[in-house]
Amino acid sequence: MQFNSLWFIPFFVVVYFANWHVKERIRQIILLSASLLFYCMNGKGYLILFLFLILLSFLSGIAIERNTKRKKLFYFSSISALIGILLFFKYNRELFPDDSVLAGLIMPIGFSFYTFQMIAYLTDIYRGGGIAERDIISYSLFVSYFPYVCSGPITRSKQILPQIKTLPKYSSECFDRGIKEILCGYFKKLVVADTIAVYVNKVFLSINDYKGFALLLAAFLFSIQIYCDFSGYTDMAIGYSRLLGIELSVNFKTPYFSSSITEFWRRWHISLSSWFRDYVYIPLGGNRKGRFRQYCNLLITFIVSGIWHGDNVTFIVWGGIHGVLQIVEKQFMSNVVIKKESKIKKLINIIIVFILVTCAWVFFKANTISDAFYLFGNMFDGISNLSVYITTGFHATGITRKVLLVIVMNLLLLFVVDLSEYKGTMSYLFYSWLLIVIILFSPKGVASQFVYFQF
Repeated sequence: MQFNSLWFIPFFVVVYFANWHVKERIRQIILLSASLLFYCMNGKGYLILFLFLILLSFLSGIAIERNTKRKKLFYFSSISALIGILLFFKYNRELFPDDSVLAGLIMPIGFSFYTFQMIAYLTDIYRGGGIAERDIISYSLFVSYFPYVCSGPITRSKQILPQIKTLPKYSSECFDRGIKEILCGYFKKLVVADTIAVYVNKVFLSINDYKGFALLLAAFLFSIQIYCDFSGYTDMAIGYSRLLGIELSVNFKTPYFSSSITEFWRRWHISLSSWFRDYVYIPLGGNRKGRFRQYCNLLITFIVSGIWHGDNVTFIVWGGIHGVLQIVEKQFMSNVVIKKESKIKKLINIIIVFILVTCAWVFFKANTISDAFYLFGNMFDGISNLSVYITTGFHATGITRKVLLVIVMNLLLLFVVDLSEYKGTMSYLFYSWLLIVIILFSPKGVASQFVYFQF
């Protein structure tokens, strides 16, 4: 059961009405039960492991806070256990023979996200910036809360636990905002991402069968797909949570309107970016130990981010590219007097950043490094005859004129959605139109999995 599955709507309606018509403690139990049920239906039988990790981190937090003399031992033991289990599931195929039962274990849905939440929780207590939770129900709900358990946003305990412990008051404004966020999320996922995914996957699954514009088009469309798929999920998560009276932090702020790579990472997957900043980059020394050390810390942080995404070397290259781009950008900007950008210059910078980010996404999506280099080496093949180049590319990918028209209209509407979110102006009439578009143009049939479920 996913946000885009048919069963989720009646599931949420039941939870919604139960949430607003019970006392505080009963509400916590209802939300926890709903969250565990939601996880069971997505977690492929890993509920026992999930509960074990919740109990481990819960008891470890109390032990770290109470035992000042041994808090370092408790902290590093619990963190090592969490990271060790995470690495086992991410890299078990590399550790064991292919015919081994252990090598065939699939990583549980959302495992990286809730493990990172636990690590952040324990680290904050260890540093003295957090208080260990004594209520197992509240803590379990904080970790397993169904809107974000599968793909984030990664939340901090000091943001969520107070909301869990306080019975919210119904707000029509929150209800309206929640519905709007949910509609934006469904539009991005169902109408844009799922429509594009068919043609992106077709090319990347057998990339050597394509040349020219088909490759360039696939790279561009994947950049749009992954943004709409992931930001669509978090829009839904934030919207559904807001309907339940719990406010989650924003995870995407129109990242493709960024005029620098640094700005892009302040707008893209904000909860993960801030997690790596607070628990990897800053502990390494951040920018406190000179420029060279800062650049090394940046590169290490982004490479670790790539490793977190998977065991394929393509993810490491993707992370390394972003690290290098930020280093080059900081080195260049440190010698330039910052002036207010003109609108034309800002637009040019936005286009350049989008191109660089799209090139990096190729490594993220490609099955192998050689596939990525094949795309870059062949995407301009035949461009001297531009009309044939473009026509052949559309024909090879299977994008007909009708499909192209739908995609272009969707992208224009996406631009309006993002621009409206960027400026904070959207009318009810616009959302009504968005609902009609979702009903008419979203693919019908089995719900497709969100891209970041694999991480």
